[in-house]
Amino acid sequence: MDERFTAPAAAMAADADAAGGSPAADGADRGALRAAFERLRARALRMDEAFGLSFEQYLAVWLASGRLSQRGAGADDHCLARIDADRPFGPDNVRVITHRQLRTDNQRHVQLRRALRCQADGTD
Repeated sequence: MDERFTAPAAAMAADADAAGGSPAADGADRGALRAAFERLRARALRMDEAFGLSFEQYLAVWLASGRLSQRGAGADDHCLARIDADRPFGPDNVRVITHRQLRTDNQRHVQLRRALRCQADGTD
């Protein structure tokens, strides 16, 4: 599946309903996913970013991506990231990508903002 996979809200809801039979939906795995979700939400709120994603939607995105077992903190591990950094976390604005890709995307976003700021200021 494509690393830039995103699931439409309707598909995520269907996947969340189907999650009952998934190992990720019960026991310790569900607890670990809940903790990861809470860390993501807390980080977003700490950075004053809107967060409109429920735990069920978070879980559905991971299940639909097929990358749940590849979740982690390493450069080649996968994470949940916003598609558009200027929009809030939400079911239609998240995707599962590697941390390496997230770092690359963030660098591009910073460069774009810097260029736009310079253009507005009339500087190079």
